[in-house]
Amino acid sequence: MRAWQPMRTHYSCRWQGSPLLVLWFQVVASSNRVPSHSSAHRCCLKDHLKIAIPDESLKPYWEYVSTRKPKWSGYLTLMIDALAKEMGFTYEFQAAKFGPHGEPVSV
Repeated sequence: MRAWQPMRTHYSCRWQGSPLLVLWFQVVASSNRVPSHSSAHRCCLKDHLKIAIPDESLKPYWEYVSTRKPKWSGYLTLMIDALAKEMGFTYEFQAAKFGPHGEPVSV
């Protein structure tokens, strides 16, 4: 019984295997890399958004804290903050006001 030997690949030219190995390494290395930013990174640097959120709590999505200056917290606010950080816009939250037929008034 013969001892195990690694499989040998036959190339007609002795340098033929090297470029393939280099190309394979680049594909593997690039597929493991995490992109540092999205394609929308810093696209909205000059934009300021006013975001209207109802002035009531809907935990865990948002929580309204009624103080002299109203504050919101929760999942929605964390998501908007992450988007603002990536895209570069500034924002402020406002209490949403609705008209007699349910249409938004404060937007």
